[in-house]
Amino acid sequence: AGDYAGGVVGLSRGAVQSCSAMANVSGGNYLGGIAGLGHDLRGCLVMPWLEKKTEFLGSVAGDADGEVAGNRYCESTVGGVNGFSFAGKAEPVSYEELLTLSDSGVFRECLVTFAVEGETWEVLRLPFGGRIETLPAVPEKDGKAWRWDEEALQPVRRTMTIGGRYVTPVTTLATAEDPPLFLAEGVFSERQRLRAEPAPEAAAPAAEGEADPIAYTLDVEGYFGTLTVRMRESREGSLFLLNDGELQPRDYGRDGSYIVFPMKNGGTFVFRPETRPRLKLLLPLGIPCAAAAAAAAAGLLIRRRKKRRAGERDQRDE
Repeated sequence: AGDYAGGVVGLSRGAVQSCSAMANVSGGNYLGGIAGLGHDLRGCLVMPWLEKKTEFLGSVAGDADGEVAGNRYCESTVGGVNGFSFAGKAEPVSYEELLTLSDSGVFRECLVTFAVEGETWEVLRLPFGGRIETLPAVPEKDGKAWRWDEEALQPVRRTMTIGGRYVTPVTTLATAEDPPLFLAEGVFSERQRLRAEPAPEAAAPAAEGEADPIAYTLDVEGYFGTLTVRMRESREGSLFLLNDGELQPRDYGRDGSYIVFPMKNGGTFVFRPETRPRLKLLLPLGIPCAAAAAAAAAGLLIRRRKKRRAGERDQRDE
């Protein structure tokens, strides 16, 4: 990229004043949120994103050789002009203060462009500091799945372009136990891992005589889809998913020694195993177990003898 790049002008020998810009700027030397190299800069407001650290770099201007007055910037670690900030000339302010200084609305929204192999795929407008709730779906290509870059996970604090790459998908992730306590099905990259963190605070303690609840948070970093979870658990019970601070009951299926259920990535579940009562043999009062067994055996022997005698009589009669 060449020299002299700015959010409003690259190189200016005149006056630039009362401008507002939310700018992504990249290039060689002389980069600035308003001007790469400016002359007079007055009353400008800027939220810059400077993509290279080069010579003559500033949130307002890479450099200026005229009057600099009343300029403000925020969300940047780079000084106002050539890396230096000057009170009353080019100084940092908070985002909230910047909003009070501007009536243009330019700082309230961020434009997010999703690009697939350099081509625009989808464009979103989001409030400053908001999060991307749902990523655009991209079809597979040559058996590979498209993965968006990890910056899509972060709060949106600037106008930006998000890219990605095609990866060979992994369809199942497992925790490290042998056999694994958890399996998660989805479309993952080879670098992603399934994390299972106990979440005892999500479940109330078990009442007397009940089995302890099982509570975990399951997360795959950089994954945006729904997880199909398999948890190794032979007991039946009740499943709950934590949603907005409340436990909501959910159905689950079973596959051998695993229970199976869908949940959002990064979500928390609680499983309460059933407490099965022990089977008891009901006996008449006053008859000990051993005596009852003996009585039952004696009765069976008597019935067998009667049947044999009846058979012998029938043969004699014939």
